[in-house]
Amino acid sequence: MGAVTSSGAVRRSDAVRARVDGSVPVGAGPARTPRGTVSERDDQAMIADRAAWRTRVQAAVTGTTRYPDVDAVYPTPTTSWPVDAAMAGVLARLVVEFDRRDIVEFGAGASSLVFAAAMSRGRGGRLTAVEEDVRWSRDSWRRVEATPRVDACMIASGVVFRADRTGVYHGYSLAAKAAAVARGPFDLALIDAPDGYYGRDGALHLIYEALAPGALIVVDDARRRKERDMMARWMRTYPGLVLLADEPDLGHGTAVIGFTGDRRVLLSPRVLASSAVREAYAWVRHLTYTPPVPPSDPA
Repeated sequence: MGAVTSSGAVRRSDAVRARVDGSVPVGAGPARTPRGTVSERDDQAMIADRAAWRTRVQAAVTGTTRYPDVDAVYPTPTTSWPVDAAMAGVLARLVVEFDRRDIVEFGAGASSLVFAAAMSRGRGGRLTAVEEDVRWSRDSWRRVEATPRVDACMIASGVVFRADRTGVYHGYSLAAKAAAVARGPFDLALIDAPDGYYGRDGALHLIYEALAPGALIVVDDARRRKERDMMARWMRTYPGLVLLADEPDLGHGTAVIGFTGDRRVLLSPRVLASSAVREAYAWVRHLTYTPPVPPSDPA
């Protein structure tokens, strides 16, 4: 499966031409491959024993195990934007050690290659990427689509202002939400987009209803104040979240949050106030911000 575009078409190996315009109707895709019952029982056991869950996730996050076949696909970063080598190791270990096979990521690129390679070394799986501007990741995504046993789908969507009971934030389009939810349920999510000055609260709001019990939510750049405030807002809004690992000095800052299966959404005055302040900053920052220019499309 390739890119879901504003026309509703789903193209294989054609993600570079997906439109980024906030309109992403759902395309027809293959049926979801169910996770193994062993993995599902394992997740339920971890949810029941929070201490053991934290211990196991912490061991994976801070561990040193590397997979040469996964490391081989990790590209040498030319900017500070992609996940670094330390985070790449964390992602690979979480996929392999926790048998993650239904993954969603916000922001495609180096992380996509790591996820695809880690799933491919086992039983394979599904990778869904939500991306503001696919030109940044067109070369990486072609390689992802060529990875054996990986069903890859990129959803292109612009970022728009939203206000609801979860707060005031910038998020992806409603059509992108429908397309992403249709690809769930997800057992692992990576939050590494949208562009930092917008804030990333809306990424989790987009797919929260499509998380599987026991899902792991990985936050990159978790040492920054913006991301730490974001996580605090999430924890006050969603009682089903539990912080499993928090390593500000690992990579660009790494945190892992677990989902217990509790789908309640709470209305928090503190979250509304905090998110409104965050959005005010975003609007002011927008007045002087010049976004980086993606690579030119090939001729």
